[in-house]
Amino acid sequence: MGFLSTRTKTVDLGDGFWAEVRELTSQEYGDVERPLTQAKVVGDANNARMDMSPDLPEFRRRLVTAALTGWNLTDADDELLPLPDIPEGATGQDRAKVVKVRRTSVDRLPQWAFEKIRELADQLNGPRSRDEVASFPDEDVSGGADGSGGTAGAVPVPDGVGAVDEVGVAVGRAAEDPLAS
Repeated sequence: MGFLSTRTKTVDLGDGFWAEVRELTSQEYGDVERPLTQAKVVGDANNARMDMSPDLPEFRRRLVTAALTGWNLTDADDELLPLPDIPEGATGQDRAKVVKVRRTSVDRLPQWAFEKIRELADQLNGPRSRDEVASFPDEDVSGGADGSGGTAGAVPVPDGVGAVDEVGVAVGRAAEDPLAS
């Protein structure tokens, strides 16, 4: 299995029902985390302050919605709850439509089932376990050509067209929230 291979795990929800959850990429996880960094300016021009209002329930719903890869969960009429794949590279309205269908299905889950899925998503997308750290230690992963520790050299920073002004936002382009419903 290659380093960038996506790990998946299945959570047993009882009575033969299951859900499969995967690791997210750093970009996907950044999109999931957006509700945790919501800032608003409160007050008037003479008495303004920044109010951080993290939305933990929204973060959790986004995490579950993004991390699910499949399930066999059904509604009261035994019809499979829709969980369409998000096409790779999908953006804008195309992506939003698929996310909305996935989100609607996730929002229908009983809280106990949602929590079991969320706990597995947290486990897969949190800090590495002690065993993983031991099998892929941080030391000697990179270094100079002379065998010394540290970086092998400076990486050039892009300038101009295609440069990134802030994380995820290309210069001259507004950021879009790919997980907004």
